[in-house]
Amino acid sequence: MYIAVALLWLRFVDGVALTRFDMIGAGLALAGMAVIALQPQA
Repeated sequence: MYIAVALLWLRFVDGVALTRFDMIGAGLALAGMAVIALQPQA
């Protein structure tokens, strides 16, 4: 989640234009976090 917030900060506070690679990287990181957080309970 930190990565997505950091990118939002860069965009809206610092005014840095994000690239599609920034968005793809954040999506991959969030997908990895979802795999860990949403795993079946054993």
